[in-house]
Order: sequence, then C-alpha cells, then structure tokens
Amino acid sequence: MTSAAALMKAQTWLAAHQDKDGSVTAKSINKDRKPGTGAYLFMTDEATGMAALAMRR
Repeated sequence: MTSAAALMKAQTWLAAHQDKDGSVTAKSINKDRKPGTGAYLFMTDEATGMAALAMRR
C-alpha cells in the first residue's frame, strides 16, 4: 500500500468514527472517567485535536 493510500484509508476511518458533532470520543485505559467531567472532556478534546491534525494532510 502506498503512503497516499494508507493516509486515505486512515482519514476515511477517522471520518466514519467521529461523533455527530465532529468530535472523537476517547477513553482512558487507566481509569473509568465519568462523562462530563474535566478529565473525560480533556481526553475527548485531545483525541479530536489529534484527529483534526491527521485530517489536514
């Protein structure tokens, strides 16, 4: 698979797995965070930011 094809595949996956508001929900593997708490929202904000960076390419 070429780099361009791999990038397209990854972008397609990200687009298909984002939430309706465009965010990407992330969960901690270390601790169960309650939705709406600061730590939970931080994880989602961080994942959304990383996904947005990936979509820029």
